[in-house]
Amino acid sequence: MAGSVGFRNVLVHGYADVDDRLVVDNLAHLPALRGDVRAMTALLDG
Repeated sequence: MAGSVGFRNVLVHGYADVDDRLVVDNLAHLPALRGDVRAMTALLDG
């Protein structure tokens, strides 16, 4: 999840120029991110 946070910071805060290839490459991690979101939601709903 730490990688997702770092990537989000680049996109949202503009820490660096966003490389389209980097965005596409990070889409491969989307299923893991969805799992993390489900787990966090379950904890918050707990």
